[in-house]
Amino acid sequence: MRKQTFLTLTAAVSLVHGQDTLDRAFKLLNDAVDRGELPGYIALVARDGEILRHETRGVSDIEAQEPFTTNTLCWIASITKPVTAAAAMTLVDAKKLALEDAVEKYLPEFREQSDEAGQRYPITIRQLMSHTSGLVPNPPTRRSGWPIGGPLDDFWLQQNLAEVVDTIARSRLRFAPGSKVEYSNSALFVLGRIIEVISGKSYADYVKAAVLEPLGMTDTWYAPPSSEAKRVAVIYARRDGNRETIFRFKPSLRITNTAPDGGLFSYPAQFVPFLRMFLDNDGTVLSKRAVNEMLTPQPQGWGLGWSLKDGLFLHEGSSGTLAWADPKTRVMGILFTQFRDRQDTDARLREQFREAVRNAFQPPREAYFPPPESQGGWRKLDRPDEVRRIAGMDPEKLQALKEWLLQSDNRDFAADVIRHGYIVLEVERGNSAKTDSRRVASVSKAVCATVLAIASTAKSTRVDAEENAIRGCRVRLHSMGAILRTEWECRRAISRESPTACFTKAGGATGR
Repeated sequence: MRKQTFLTLTAAVSLVHGQDTLDRAFKLLNDAVDRGELPGYIALVARDGEILRHETRGVSDIEAQEPFTTNTLCWIASITKPVTAAAAMTLVDAKKLALEDAVEKYLPEFREQSDEAGQRYPITIRQLMSHTSGLVPNPPTRRSGWPIGGPLDDFWLQQNLAEVVDTIARSRLRFAPGSKVEYSNSALFVLGRIIEVISGKSYADYVKAAVLEPLGMTDTWYAPPSSEAKRVAVIYARRDGNRETIFRFKPSLRITNTAPDGGLFSYPAQFVPFLRMFLDNDGTVLSKRAVNEMLTPQPQGWGLGWSLKDGLFLHEGSSGTLAWADPKTRVMGILFTQFRDRQDTDARLREQFREAVRNAFQPPREAYFPPPESQGGWRKLDRPDEVRRIAGMDPEKLQALKEWLLQSDNRDFAADVIRHGYIVLEVERGNSAKTDSRRVASVSKAVCATVLAIASTAKSTRVDAEENAIRGCRVRLHSMGAILRTEWECRRAISRESPTACFTKAGGATGR
């Protein structure tokens, strides 16, 4: 028995440059600010180094009502980690460091470190970069700091790197290095200290000379100068429904703890060259081998300094920051908020933004029939919000189109909405292996009528709209046993507004 057919919508996002569909991604952020869930943000999306979208919204300082700007300095927190790893890889390129070297080769204080049972294990540089070192998650002297418990205090910001690392060396290993993954801020402090020992420079000075300046990241800081105090965003958190201040920059405070695990201040436009270094892999700052090494999954899943997920390399920061890039599409996204929520609403927002950006650059899918979310048939979009979100159409205009089609043909049809210029109708096959000629003729007539309607109102030229429509009709009608007549005949039919002449069933004429 054949299933009853009905008008329905599914969406397939076109590639081109993704600008049109980026609206959905940025709407997520703007809605969050408008609802009071987020004080503000800076967000950027680029492809092949070309910035496609760069926006801000809201305030960086609630008390002073200072607006976010595209160069507001944000504490990027753990997004500093791949920068630290990259700096260490420049030493690997210079053959002054090797990934399999033991930490104790450079830091003798680790020679006596053991686990709770007294068992000693050497830790390698590779294990520091891939969160498999077994070191404690946080330095013992870090008394506070989001997301551990409360505001960053002056005591922590004025710690000395060598002293912090000494306390890490005196702590117990939590597991045998290399045997499991446990995210460790301590590991990056140790790596930063090794950079100091080998280079003879402070960690911050070496990173600046070896990575930041060669990439043109001259407005990225470990300790912003007092003259830039007004540009530094305040970091807020929400705990039990109450807002608290995690960090407010004090120009009078001399920050000595440059924190290799998360001490950088920057903004999205500054960070684009760093992401692009890994996409281009042209050997200008890091060797091709070093880049490939950092983006190669380690036995436990991480890269070196980078998280590798769903074909992306990415990192987040505990201050509400996110940066990622897709080597396949060469798209990068950067979202800097300065806000955290104990209920993780901010984390979900960052994830939703990343997915929305990624979906905007997915290649168009040819007629998927039935859609993947259905079980043997089309999914009907009943609610206006679904029509807007999934199909990307105005529900009122869609209803008008539906009524026009039903009046003109007196049939129910399934519709496949293709963004960027045209609508094509398909008949639902249901459980039948055959499609009768009467139904094909009816579908063909409605398809051509829809082509006419879209071609006459498309933003592009009429010729381009017709080309898109004809191309789409050919693909979809062929799957139903209908074939397109010569393009000349179809163009003539369109020009004469006689849609029934566009298509014919294989082996017979259309009718009805």
